[in-house]
Amino acid sequence: MTKSAIITGQILMAPMFVEAGQGSSLAAVVAANKRAVTVRVDDVVGVAGFLLPGNRVDVVATRKMDRGDTVSDTILSDIKVLAVDQTAAANTNEPVVVRAVTLEVTPEEAEILLKGKAAGSIQLTLRNPLDDSDSRHKVVAVKAPVRPALPAQKPNPGVTVIRGTKVDQQASRN
Repeated sequence: MTKSAIITGQILMAPMFVEAGQGSSLAAVVAANKRAVTVRVDDVVGVAGFLLPGNRVDVVATRKMDRGDTVSDTILSDIKVLAVDQTAAANTNEPVVVRAVTLEVTPEEAEILLKGKAAGSIQLTLRNPLDDSDSRHKVVAVKAPVRPALPAQKPNPGVTVIRGTKVDQQASRN
């Protein structure tokens, strides 16, 4: 049994195969010391249907704080997508309506992911395949929307009257 789809002309290597009886095709693609965790998503969280197995994503968690502020932070970085909905292999670039995404994480990352999901909402951000940087950073707090203050009333400066070399300031009449 193969771990992933094989295309015509591809060189076959031992790590691409599993022995019979080693489990389902999804279990066969989970790396050693990793876990498959599925999270429910909608078309926005699932990057508008353009996620495919093999893509890499960052997971951003958003939650409301007690003071009404909204906090977003990247809780996981460079996470492999194992399956989208129930598709473990994709041969097309067409968008798919996504209801669930299965991610490959360490046991510790699984706990972080599930805590982030329970605390608020999560968003998956699709990474460039050549970018292997760590996107996690410190928490960014976004204040609740603030209504702009009305422009301050300027005091009535009056009128400046210039007669020759003499300058005189007079209050204007309102």
